[in-house]
Amino acid sequence: MDAPTAAAAGARPRDRGAVSGPRNDARPPLLRVGIVDGVPTRLRALTSALNEQRGLHVVAVGGSIAELLTVSRRMDVILLDADLHVGVVAEAGAAVLRRTGARVLPLRGDHAADIVRCVIAALPALRPTDPAPGPGDAPLASPGLSQRQQEVLRLYAQGSTADHVARQLFVSRETVLDHIRRIRAKYALVDRPAATKVELFQRAVEDGILAPDPPAST
Repeated sequence: MDAPTAAAAGARPRDRGAVSGPRNDARPPLLRVGIVDGVPTRLRALTSALNEQRGLHVVAVGGSIAELLTVSRRMDVILLDADLHVGVVAEAGAAVLRRTGARVLPLRGDHAADIVRCVIAALPALRPTDPAPGPGDAPLASPGLSQRQQEVLRLYAQGSTADHVARQLFVSRETVLDHIRRIRAKYALVDRPAATKVELFQRAVEDGILAPDPPAST
């Protein structure tokens, strides 16, 4: 008995004249996601939910900005817990994250599914279109602050008043204000403006004088 042919066996015969071209498996580049969330259970659920989405990959997570940046600085978008920081610290913290070249989105809501839907809706605007290095890759010019100026900046930028800084350092209020003027002038000379207290906080974080997160309250 003759062996069954491929057609009889149900297999699809190959067209000998057909030329197999390259498969079109082009996929959008992975969007690298970072998450700062002070709620551990939501952080785990959100990480899992985002990693299940095509084109998304969570590369770093943390309960604070400082913790996130110790894991990775190569991210396309960062979800920042809107309840973790408020006021000046929130604005400065987001500015520090943007220095990595990532887009920063406020993380609002209690359910991972709702947050994922918001991220998916924002994907067209979030996907990087230029492979050029982001602003976080450019070296920052040093203002050349003295040791005393760094001490003043550390205390003043994290929320202390000029009077409080003066008492801490055993100098006059006028001396502290003079240091602050000189600090701002030095940053302006290297094209890193620090006209506001928020900007002073940001510069202090960028230069390693302060951590990206506010000091723990006691």
